[in-house]
This record gives sequence, structure tokens and C-alpha cells, in this order.
Amino acid sequence: METILAHPECTTSRVWPIVDTVAATLIGAAGVAYTVEGIREPDSDFAALPAGILYLATAALYGLSAFSGYRSTSQCREWLLSASEIKGLSPFPASPNP
Repeated sequence: METILAHPECTTSRVWPIVDTVAATLIGAAGVAYTVEGIREPDSDFAALPAGILYLATAALYGLSAFSGYRSTSQCREWLLSASEIKGLSPFPASPNP
């Protein structure tokens, strides 16, 4: 009797985790800049310190999203690889020869 593996609803694409990583980096850099500015000039009319903290919190959320996305795509790739080894198939499409 052949073992049939159910295919999970997953993706091997890392596009969205990469987008989240870029967003986390850019927003985090802005957060650091605003936080430093808020610490250096606490009497400024612009509330740089609260803005910096908000940016850093947002960057952390994007970072967590990126981490989760990388983990999910890695698990999907591992599942596809193990399923293909059981069935003797290639888990990823072959690249065309030029």
C-alpha cells in the first residue's frame, strides 16, 4: 500500500519575508534616528523620542513578521523535500537548459 501525503497550503517563495526585512530595516533606522534626536534635544517642538519609539516598535513587528515568514517557507521547503524523497521526485522544478 502506497503512503499518500497531503500537501500543506504553503509557499516556498521568500518575497514577503524579504519585503518585511527591508521594511524593518528602514523603519528601524528611522526609529533610531528619531530616538537619538529626541534624546539629544528633549525640548524640541517635534516629539522625536515618542516618534522614534513608535518607529522602533513598528520595526520590531515587521521583524517578527519576517522571522515568521522565513520559518514558514523553510518548513514548507523541508516538507516538500521530504515528501519528494519518499516519492522519488524532485521537489522543485528543473531549471531550463540554455
